[in-house]
Amino acid sequence: MDMHQGKPVLIRSIEISGVAFASSCTPCRAGTYSQGGSRSCLECPENHFSEWEAHSCTPCNNITEFSPRASPTCLTRRLCTHSDYYETRTPCDSNNQTQEVYKWLQPKTCRDDVPDAVRLPPASEKHECPPCNPGMDYHNGSTCEFCPSNMYSDGRTGCKRCPPNTTPNYGYQILHWTEMLKMMSAACMEIDGSSCSSSDMGWQCAGSYIRSGNHHTAGAYLLLSLNVAGFRSKGGVSGGRRLGVGQISFSFELDCESKCELLFMQGSDSKGVTLIQRWTDSQSRQEFFHSVMLNDSYTFSWAFQKLQLGQSNHNIKVGDDVARIFSINVTNTIDGGAAMCLPCHLDAEEHGCIPCPPGQYIDPNTTACTPCPPDTTVSDSLAYGEDSCQPCGPGLTSLDGVVCTTKCVFNFDGVQFDLRSLANPYLVKGSRLFTASGAQYYHLFNISLCGQTAALCSNNVSYQIEGQTSQVKSFVCRTTIVPSQSAEEDLTLSTQSVTLGDELVAVSKNVSYMNIQVIDEFVEMGFHDDLHFYYSTPLSTRSCPQGRTTVITLHCDPDQKGEGRIKLPAKCPDGTCDGCNFNFLWASASACPICTENNYRVVKGECVYGTQTVHYLPPTNCIMPSTVPLTKSVRCTTHIPLELQIVIAVTVALALFLCGLMLYFWKKTQHLEYKYMKLVQSAGGRDGEGEAELAPAESCALDDGEEEEIQFSQPLTAGILNRIKAMTGKSETGNPFETIQLTK
Repeated sequence: MDMHQGKPVLIRSIEISGVAFASSCTPCRAGTYSQGGSRSCLECPENHFSEWEAHSCTPCNNITEFSPRASPTCLTRRLCTHSDYYETRTPCDSNNQTQEVYKWLQPKTCRDDVPDAVRLPPASEKHECPPCNPGMDYHNGSTCEFCPSNMYSDGRTGCKRCPPNTTPNYGYQILHWTEMLKMMSAACMEIDGSSCSSSDMGWQCAGSYIRSGNHHTAGAYLLLSLNVAGFRSKGGVSGGRRLGVGQISFSFELDCESKCELLFMQGSDSKGVTLIQRWTDSQSRQEFFHSVMLNDSYTFSWAFQKLQLGQSNHNIKVGDDVARIFSINVTNTIDGGAAMCLPCHLDAEEHGCIPCPPGQYIDPNTTACTPCPPDTTVSDSLAYGEDSCQPCGPGLTSLDGVVCTTKCVFNFDGVQFDLRSLANPYLVKGSRLFTASGAQYYHLFNISLCGQTAALCSNNVSYQIEGQTSQVKSFVCRTTIVPSQSAEEDLTLSTQSVTLGDELVAVSKNVSYMNIQVIDEFVEMGFHDDLHFYYSTPLSTRSCPQGRTTVITLHCDPDQKGEGRIKLPAKCPDGTCDGCNFNFLWASASACPICTENNYRVVKGECVYGTQTVHYLPPTNCIMPSTVPLTKSVRCTTHIPLELQIVIAVTVALALFLCGLMLYFWKKTQHLEYKYMKLVQSAGGRDGEGEAELAPAESCALDDGEEEEIQFSQPLTAGILNRIKAMTGKSETGNPFETIQLTK
């Protein structure tokens, strides 16, 4: 059940000025009074009351009656019970002895002078002082205080110096509630903002726990605060999860007969006060953990409120509803006490343990400070081992090991993007909104894509609400702008400046990273090759327990020159659908990838007087690199290239060789043909008459000095020589004579 439902709005006072006179005097209400001619009514003190239009307060019977401040009547003192006193102890003496004593809750509203009333128990016998909290020891034998620097304690055996090469693991570990610690405070505040009339501070230590006080007015806040100066880590992102700088945990229970609630709040100078968690009605003993994401000085507060619903008079005291806190533990603080010591770097030139420089860790083998590998960071100055170095998110780099950054130049799978022209802060105006009365306002977003220059959002009004400051600097921030409501006034108000992205955690083509998701509208548009910038503000709020996130999608649009334009989702015209996750689509030609040699087309012009113009024609979906001009003049020549000259020379030589070879065989054939013809003619001349006879085979032999006859095999197909001979009218065999078969 939400206890904020049904709570009345209380108006403490109304002042009207500017009238000439008052027609009548306003009577003072019951519980207040005034002397003649007074400008305002005064409240009656404790144990006094007044009726309507009183000029003085009447005291109550101090024995049988009591009344809170500004009471209209006196209340009867009831009999004292065991819930009207609390136990405490005396400071330790020189012998380390103490004893329990009992005191009435203040203001005392009960009677112990009647027979049936409970009286204060007597003080206990002296005994040894209980142990201090871890990291503390008795100072001057009386009160517990934190151990000096470079020392530790378990709370029982006193402070000891840390061994060599170790350092105290500072924190606040509160297990025993014998007294209020110095970094804690308690207070009681009425719902009108004033302090409670009771001398009781709202919370009392009760040995094994600290409890809220009794007999407070309905609606009063009992505040318990713990101040933390800071933490030793800076946080960050590792392996898709956020790293905290520290953690606070506490164990508590609520025992309520009527309506009550316990609020746990976190406050800082830079982020204001933020409600972390609320519990209502009775709660069994449980433990709550809260991770701190940003390194800052904080005040953690617990506010217990008793709610007497249905009562018209808020001065009536409620029952004995109580909140108990058994333990509080804050880790990794820069001060406090240490229950143990951790290994550290030991510098030979220094005495004792000193932290490593930023971006370095302690090597467990050499105890020397070692720089983290590239693209990793370390958040703890006393980090131990290389595993302490956490990798940067996708698309981010780190050279110093301290912070992951980007220069707005990216390379994904060989595709390069240069977004430096979009690095300056860019203002985006949200859709116009209207209040119930019709007043216009809108949200103004300031975006610094890569963070070289932080985006600044500031207020020009003085009143701030929960979790807001007058000025914020981050990657992405938002301011509420209220324009002037009349034409005569030139006054624009800016208020409610909040950060939407304190750190850049990743740059990726994936549509999700960690718990951050690109809105479906931008994914369904088919922009699958876009770049997505993921930002995070890990500070949790009541409405955004996981903090706020922002995704900026970079889309290549050649028609949007220069910075382009930023589009808000159509379904969420103010950038968000839930108030915690924001999405923007940045369309620009500068978001296109850089062209490579495989992307643009090269066109070469004619070689004129030794100069040739080369044209580079890029496609529309990429940007020509600045190192590649659109046109370039190169030297050229009209002579045949050397390679072509060699090919031509080889071809000509081969052709000449073939022609010579053909001529040689042709001459050889002609010579043999001449020999044969001569032989035939000589044989026919000797016979003279009659039928010619063939010469013996021996007559075909070569004479001395003649060349040997070369035999050629008949080719399967006609060669080039036979074709030439055929052109001269010779037969296919080259013999012009007819062969006649001779028989006997």
